[in-house]
Amino acid sequence: MIVKHFYHDDVHLAISDRADGNMRSFSVQDDPIVLQNQQNLLNELGLSIDQGARLKVTYKRTDYDWVSVISESNLKEFCPKLPEDNIPISDILVTTLSDVGLILPLADCLGVVLFDPEHRVLALVHGGRQTLEQRGIEKAVSYLKNNYHSDPAMIKAVLSPCARSNYPLQNLDNKTIPE
Repeated sequence: MIVKHFYHDDVHLAISDRADGNMRSFSVQDDPIVLQNQQNLLNELGLSIDQGARLKVTYKRTDYDWVSVISESNLKEFCPKLPEDNIPISDILVTTLSDVGLILPLADCLGVVLFDPEHRVLALVHGGRQTLEQRGIEKAVSYLKNNYHSDPAMIKAVLSPCARSNYPLQNLDNKTIPE
């Protein structure tokens, strides 16, 4: 597992690998092994499972909130301990809370971490095919600008490792994610 400082002393990024175990199971709903793996990931950051907020995405377009803002009043709604069906669906998690771990289980999609050090706002974006085609990363930056007065030029970004995409992004001139 890689844990490193991310542009600011208070913001840390942890990326798991195969040795850390599966972080999401599609075959077993609420797999206790997955929950333990997520807890281990949060432990690396000095956080408990109750301090985690899990991003739940959908690959079927339905009516849901594009952005979920994590606050003290709703943090428990996104807790990894909850049954997955109870966690709200969104493509972006945003918070200004400190001592919170935002979790995004990924396979071949791109994860994007955005941080505005001036306004101390952190965003985690699921960069799947549909999100990329709908310019979700740009929408995340616009959201930070419009709701937190972030200057896009000052937002720091980190892209997660991801698999090379073999499917064309139709709304992006049929480009794919390069190797």
